[in-house]
This record gives sequence, C-alpha cells and structure tokens, in this order.
Amino acid sequence: MELKEDTVPIKLSPIQNPNTKGWEYTVEIAKENKYDELCDVKGVTGHYPAVIALDLYDLQDKIITPLKTLTKLAYARGSVITFSMHMSNPITHGPVKVDEDHKGVEHTLRRHLPGGRNNDVWRHRLDGIADIAHSLRDHHERLIPIIFRPFHENNGKWFFWGQGNKAHNTPDDFIKIWWYTVDYLRNTKDVHNFLYAYSPKRWVHRS
Repeated sequence: MELKEDTVPIKLSPIQNPNTKGWEYTVEIAKENKYDELCDVKGVTGHYPAVIALDLYDLQDKIITPLKTLTKLAYARGSVITFSMHMSNPITHGPVKVDEDHKGVEHTLRRHLPGGRNNDVWRHRLDGIADIAHSLRDHHERLIPIIFRPFHENNGKWFFWGQGNKAHNTPDDFIKIWWYTVDYLRNTKDVHNFLYAYSPKRWVHRS
C-alpha cells in the first residue's frame, strides 16, 4: 500500500513483527530524537513494515524510552502498532518461561485477581502500562492507537500465564484476568487508545 506523509510518498510492506534492532536503538538515541534507520525490513526491502510489533517487557526505562520513540515514528509513517508483553512473573520476579522459574508459581493468574494475595502487584503493573498509553501522542497531541496483546499464546505451556504447566492456571482464571486487565485499564485508568487482541497459540477447534 502507498501512503503519504508531508506529501512524500512512502511504501509500507504488510509484514508483522519486523524485528526492529532494538538492542541497537538505545535510550540515548531515542532521547536525541535521531531518525530510525535500524529496521531490518527497511534495510532489506527499502520499505517500512505496515505492522510493527513492539514489546513492553518489564516496563524498564531502557525499553520504554526507545519504544515510545519508535511508536511515534511508526505511527507518523502510517504503520499499525502492536504491543505484547514478555514480562517476568510479577510475583516471583522469575523468568517469563515457567519451566525456568523455580519459585512458587502455582495459581499465578488467580493470585493476580481481586481478592488474590498479589492483586496489588498486578495493579501496579497495570498502572505503569496506563502511564505509557497516556503518553503516546502524535505531533497533534492526539492519542496513538495501539493493538495490545496481553497474555499472548495463552493456550501454550511455556509462559507463566499459560495452560497445562506447573502454574496450574485454569481457563476460568485466564478469562477473569483478561477481563480484569481490560476493565482496569479502560474504566479505572481511562485508557481509550488500546484495542485488545486475543492472541492464542492456535485455535483448538475451528468451529
């Protein structure tokens, strides 16, 4: 597809997850507002991707500062932006892959819910996500829309929010934490520039 930005034609390729070289796009580069030429897709094809997938990780400044800059650059070009979150377990502070976490991961999702003993930890994480969402504005100070994919690949076994692993999460746990997350961001924190995408590993039944 072809879009125009400031009357200069640009072409965008319909490729998701362009593997932007984030390890090179540092906080210092972002703060200096240097133009982004570190996109793999642009380097290979000469065109920017139509969809760019970025990750919030644990909301560290070294991640979020470049993420905000890359988001604004991508949106100005006409790209669609998605956020996922390969976060460490907020309860154990262990790795995102549950088999590598040797602390108490049992019923992680249930413990994040209201009434769970670690709900305050998850609320604090959501507060940080809300702050990021509110800060994402274009040069007209309009909020930038983001497709947010929380708890992606939830029916896989590898993440601490997944199914069929030692966290013992149930489908009901997942449904509740999903809707709690959406409701808290949307209605408690007034985040209205997120579109929420359910992103399983695969569809078990096509029907």
